[in-house]
Amino acid sequence: MAASQAIQAAHDSLRPALLFLASGDLTSASVNRSPTAYLNNPEEERSMYDTDVDTDMTLVRVADAASGAGRGALGWFAVHCTSLNNTNRLVSGDNKAAAQLAIEWWAAEAELRALNLLAEMANGTTAAADAAAGGDMPNAAEVSMIAAAAASSAALGLEELKMTEGANEPYKTMFHLHTTRERKRMVLASEPGFHGGDPAQQAAPEGQAGSQFLRFEPGFVAAMAQASVGDTSPNTQGAFCLDTGLPCDRASSTCNGRNELCHGRGPAWPDDRTSAAIIGLQQFLGALRLYDTAGTQPPLSGRLDFRSVYLDMTNISVSASEWTRPGRTCPPAMGMSFAAGTTDGPGAFDFTQGDTRGPPLWRIVRNLVLPPSREQQACQAPKPILLDTGQITVPYLWQPRITQISLLRLGRLVIACVPGEFSTMAGRRLKRALKARFTMAANTGNSVPNDSDDPVIVLSGLTGTYSSYITTWEEYQVQRYEGASTLYGPHTLDAYIQVGLQYCSSGKRARNKTFSVTAYVASQWVGLWAAPHQPVAVPRDRQKP
Repeated sequence: MAASQAIQAAHDSLRPALLFLASGDLTSASVNRSPTAYLNNPEEERSMYDTDVDTDMTLVRVADAASGAGRGALGWFAVHCTSLNNTNRLVSGDNKAAAQLAIEWWAAEAELRALNLLAEMANGTTAAADAAAGGDMPNAAEVSMIAAAAASSAALGLEELKMTEGANEPYKTMFHLHTTRERKRMVLASEPGFHGGDPAQQAAPEGQAGSQFLRFEPGFVAAMAQASVGDTSPNTQGAFCLDTGLPCDRASSTCNGRNELCHGRGPAWPDDRTSAAIIGLQQFLGALRLYDTAGTQPPLSGRLDFRSVYLDMTNISVSASEWTRPGRTCPPAMGMSFAAGTTDGPGAFDFTQGDTRGPPLWRIVRNLVLPPSREQQACQAPKPILLDTGQITVPYLWQPRITQISLLRLGRLVIACVPGEFSTMAGRRLKRALKARFTMAANTGNSVPNDSDDPVIVLSGLTGTYSSYITTWEEYQVQRYEGASTLYGPHTLDAYIQVGLQYCSSGKRARNKTFSVTAYVASQWVGLWAAPHQPVAVPRDRQKP
């Protein structure tokens, strides 16, 4: 009922809006929980990146087309919602809820303070020069930071976190913006900080003067979606043994051979709720910088398009290409290391991560209960199968055979919606492949996308059907938790890349349309309708070459 009411309310609130795009790197909110698997990727590929975890943060700022007031913000950043580990027994949105509430409370408080300052200016108690950024009065958006800290705290039942100068080290944010050709002269300093960009300049339609303050509508909605979340962890201190306090075994994530004793530590360990609030605030602070910066860029414009396809993942033949290796996918199955859990939530019994054989006792149990066929074992190798879920249909299919992927395009922004948790390198590989295909199409005069030679590719994970994890072929060979949970075998990622490239190239002329700088946006749900418009030049993507 609540979902249907929200959709109806969103539909009723549709009106023109402007969309702005910005992106950067947030390096203080996540670590890779399966580094040995990541290291199995080719060295030349790893050398393309500075970190073994996806630090990309991208944000779309939504503003009212008439007033320029903020209506919403949609961001993507990869970090597991496992700040509260599997000992937690309460319903919680974890660090993502803390981030989203922080943005919304910040916006609400900023608007309230802006209204108060404008009222004071109107009655003469505050001078306009003092109320402006750099004046004697603090900018409304900057002052409202305390509301964001209160929101993250309240979301997790905590007392208010301090957002003051000289705060504890866990609160330190490491963030820098991705720049464009047009904006290199406007690059912001990359030192840690709570705010960046030009917070006093309000985005407004062309020809209208910007407001002195950032302004927001009452129904402002924020979302911080997942990206390549598969091997990311919010437990930034690393994994340690409960009995000795020493680091866990790196390869197996065990302590004296036991997975139950290996636990990740968040920035405020042993207080998991405070850790969740801190990781949420890290995302909020990055989103704040991007929200400010997006307002300095031209609105998104150009082509509006989408592709969506349902796939039978049980037997897709993958051809060799620049981006894929030959092979085929398999019916779903879970490996032995799946039962070992992760450092964010350890498993039980004598299962360990990185095991390509499996405990002898459990192999016997599996063969007595539901033995996988030789063909299935060969297809899934080197995964030692624990649960051949593709065979289990009672009382329903245990895991999906059919999945869905979609490609959504808003001008230079391409959103790849994928039905699972891509590892860092799996997501990078898919984004590189899509970026190369779209860029090639633009450079050769193809109709997709001929309005931008530098598309921004965002991977939106956990969309549509949930199909567990997706790793690279190389990571799959290691068989840590994520590889053991890659349902359709070692060629799962290759199948998604192959299909994604096929569908971003098909049917373009029949379905491509353009949209103007005015899109129709609901305050609680976003919808875009196509309208004729001549595409404009927009900044270059921020991804590494």
